[in-house]
Amino acid sequence: MQPAIQYRDETILCCECTKPFNFSSAEQSEFVARGYANKPKRCRSCRDAKKNGRKPQKNYAARHLANRDLLIEVCKAVNELQVLVAHRLDRIEEQIENLARNQDYGEKEGQETDPS
Repeated sequence: MQPAIQYRDETILCCECTKPFNFSSAEQSEFVARGYANKPKRCRSCRDAKKNGRKPQKNYAARHLANRDLLIEVCKAVNELQVLVAHRLDRIEEQIENLARNQDYGEKEGQETDPS
């Protein structure tokens, strides 16, 4: 005789509305008895809506909020990099100009002291 499996209540996020729902131990044993291998992905109301042919209410704001926050952080980082690169380019241009001036100055001095 196989020992009885002890199930614990579990909180899962619905893939449709992104709200957390409880997957109770009774539901877990029912899923196993029916031969289901995977946990449910949708809450009860979204499952019922799918069964009845209605589109479940999607919570786009909640689902995409994390993506939006990440996008904002990436944009801030890109902006900081652009400022840094522009500053570095300005400094490089200044250095090139200084080198060109020094080279011109050296050539002028060299021409004056050149005995030919």
